Amino acid sequence: MITLNKLLNSSVEESDAGEVQNKLRSSERKISDCFQTKDTEIANGAIGRKTKTNRHTSKYNEIQEKGKRIKRLKEDNEKLSKDLLKFQRSKILIGIAGSGKSTLANVITGINNCEY
Repeated sequence: MITLNKLLNSSVEESDAGEVQNKLRSSERKISDCFQTKDTEIANGAIGRKTKTNRHTSKYNEIQEKGKRIKRLKEDNEKLSKDLLKFQRSKILIGIAGSGKSTLANVITGINNCEY
């Protein structure tokens, strides 16, 4: 009887081991297929195309950012030009008001050469 139980147990263990080996082989095939598919994609350039698309997209975004920055700088430049013009006008007016002896040159350049 003992030998029969051992024999039954060993046959059950062998069938379980066979199932485990089959599952293991199936998993190995799936992993191998994944790597083979990835290698095929690389060889066909599918992954390279994705990378190129990403590069083009990032280049486009970079160009857009530069365009926005240039526009902002132009607006700042216009504002500074207006501020400079206002400052120069106020300097001319100060030159005229500060001296009774202002000449046309003093008015144009905004220089006030007063002699006291």
